[in-house]
Amino acid sequence: MEIAQYLDMFLDESKEHLQACNELLLALEKNPEDLAIVNEIFRSAHTLKGMSATMGYGNIVEVTHKMENILDAIRNSKINVTTEILDIVFKAVDLLEEMVLEIEAGGTGEKDVSEIVHVLNRIESEHSILSSSSRKETPTQAIIYDEFEMAVISQSQEEGFNAFEVRVLLGEDCILKAARVFMVFELVEKFGEIIKSTPSIEQLENEDFDLLFTVVLLTKIDANTLKNQVMNISEVENVLVHPVTVGSVLISENEEIIEYAKSELNPKIESRAVTVQNTSKTIRVNTDRLDTLMNLFEELIIDRGRLQSIADELHNEDLDETVERMTRITGDLQSIILKMRMVPVETVFNRFPKMVRQLARDLEKTINLKITGAKTELDRTVMDKIGDPLVHLLRNAIDHGIESPAVRLEKGKPAEGSISLRAYHSGNHVFIEMEDDGAGINKELVMKKAIKSGIVTAEFASSLTDEQILELIMSPGFSTAEKVTDLSGRGVGMDVVKSKIESLGGYIAIQSEKDRGTLFRIQLPLTLSIISVMLVNLDEDVYAIPLSSIHEVAIIRTSDIMSGHNQKLIDVRGSIVPLVNLKEIFEMDNGVETKEFQSIVIVQKGEKMAGLIVDSFIGQQEIVLKSLGNYLQSVFAISGATILGTGRVALIVDCNALIK
Repeated sequence: MEIAQYLDMFLDESKEHLQACNELLLALEKNPEDLAIVNEIFRSAHTLKGMSATMGYGNIVEVTHKMENILDAIRNSKINVTTEILDIVFKAVDLLEEMVLEIEAGGTGEKDVSEIVHVLNRIESEHSILSSSSRKETPTQAIIYDEFEMAVISQSQEEGFNAFEVRVLLGEDCILKAARVFMVFELVEKFGEIIKSTPSIEQLENEDFDLLFTVVLLTKIDANTLKNQVMNISEVENVLVHPVTVGSVLISENEEIIEYAKSELNPKIESRAVTVQNTSKTIRVNTDRLDTLMNLFEELIIDRGRLQSIADELHNEDLDETVERMTRITGDLQSIILKMRMVPVETVFNRFPKMVRQLARDLEKTINLKITGAKTELDRTVMDKIGDPLVHLLRNAIDHGIESPAVRLEKGKPAEGSISLRAYHSGNHVFIEMEDDGAGINKELVMKKAIKSGIVTAEFASSLTDEQILELIMSPGFSTAEKVTDLSGRGVGMDVVKSKIESLGGYIAIQSEKDRGTLFRIQLPLTLSIISVMLVNLDEDVYAIPLSSIHEVAIIRTSDIMSGHNQKLIDVRGSIVPLVNLKEIFEMDNGVETKEFQSIVIVQKGEKMAGLIVDSFIGQQEIVLKSLGNYLQSVFAISGATILGTGRVALIVDCNALIK
């Protein structure tokens, strides 16, 4: 068998099982008496061991085998669940994750596992744990039939069919249990019809069983032939076939059900709809293929814009109708492709509970992490880049924000600190909020540190609002830590968070109250690939301003422009908004003062606004965001480019960079 073809599937499923282990271990720590959780962890470890053995990764097999011994002893009440034992199991899972990631990077997954194996062996010997390597699969419980199922069996036997319970035991090296189940179903249905399975179809599809499952089959072949046929399927270790009989008394008490069965029953019992047709409708798709699909669709959008431009020039009725239909179809196609790329933020959030637990233990703090909105979906491109900023925020909250239990008790707070991580949709944005109930940010200390570091002058600092003072912590090189630790105090962190979020077209805001806590609110676009923009003219050039940043557009008299502190300003319904002349920013000829009226695009970043002076408005359009390439990465106030329907290139304005 060619193992390499299963590598991608092995990696995907290994990550899922390891993530499940992490989540379940955290749950077990809170509910140490819940043996159902232990069984779930054991099942994930056992499945990972079987897959790794098939793929030839001996080190993973060795570690998971030792983990199984510990878990088996726990569920047999030979070991009590303690934080210390869970720490060791967590370390084993961490090592497994490292090996899987090394395999993903093209390595062999070989690591020195002697230390963790020694520790697990010591725990095993101390508690006299019997090896679980020789464990036997226990038979499933007797199948319980409802009245209709018994009526179907009775009627089929009257018509000459046999009813068999077919118990199938898969080998421990089976890496694709769901696939083997499907092969068994497909084979036995050639000889009859399946009317029931244990576990259920859904559990079999989700591989929510060990190695044993049972199907009830109505057929005209004998038991030995049926057994031999199923045994021919690879990775099937054993098959037991038992006849099913129905008591005559119970049948006679259900005449109505039997009559219904007679009218509906035929040699092709309709249970097929319950089995094969309910098989999984999801498939795994490599993300590179989705990226390729998106790139091709982006080219289609560009050509659609070109076709629209030609149609506007020719005024041909048939062409207009074709373009309109193409626009509708590509709109629907765009919606489907974007949904395919959307993934829930729980893919990032799921790794945080374990991290918070470990950091809290290192700092001798007690912290409860609450996660809400984990099913909120975000584009995969954005998701891939938001993880590191969130890690920075969490580490800072744990290190700087949450006080030690003794200090919290002195302040009248519960000893356990709380961190809330929330995600939700609003319009075309996703908001991620992280809030703690810690000490808050000391504004006076922030200001002193900023002045001392030369980030602001004492005179300028005195004029800052509370919000502006809080934003100083995101200045490059700023730190309030008194000493350098593994968690903080290295002069980097919050500035990295800010730049990373803004590079995604997002925005971060901070609210804090002394001894009450701190709230970080991150605003992110749903997607980065295809965005809606307002096209504007600057002389003969076309620029694009993202609609997500636009508050409103306006035309004002030049005489209404005011000046203050060397800054041009306008009054927008009682709010003073600074003006930014894009021609000055992009070093173009400036003729603003000679015009009677000015076209203004008012953009917003959080609570801040600015008015961008342009020559004229062209209109709204969906465009494909293209990178400027490696040589133009640092162009001020330009985030990318796009190709218009006319074939011209339009630069995309970075509004966040223009709002100070």
